[in-house]
Amino acid sequence: MNENLKHKLEEYGADIDSAIRRFMGNEAMYAKYLGKFLNDKNFTGLKESVAAKDYGEAYKYAHAMKGVTANIGLTPLYDITAGMSDILRKNEETIDEAAICQMTEELEEKYSQFCKIMEENK
Repeated sequence: MNENLKHKLEEYGADIDSAIRRFMGNEAMYAKYLGKFLNDKNFTGLKESVAAKDYGEAYKYAHAMKGVTANIGLTPLYDITAGMSDILRKNEETIDEAAICQMTEELEEKYSQFCKIMEENK
């Protein structure tokens, strides 16, 4: 992993050092999985299921994305998906739709920032 990418991700709020430790110190493997996250279908699935108000499905995507982002140290994305997962775990009649919509917007913004960092540091 190049130092500029590491620095930009840390400025973004990512916990790179802890994530690399989870990858047994193997930075190359970590970088590989970080890049694979760009093709992860959970982000798209979450956005689509929230738009369709299919909150049961949205919970599955939020929960999966929460786990992935925790493992690769993307704290800004983890924080949002963890909150979404907590809200979506409830019965669909009690879902705070306004909160979910706001969190989805925040998630899109943070995900776009991450994609831009990755694109600029290929």
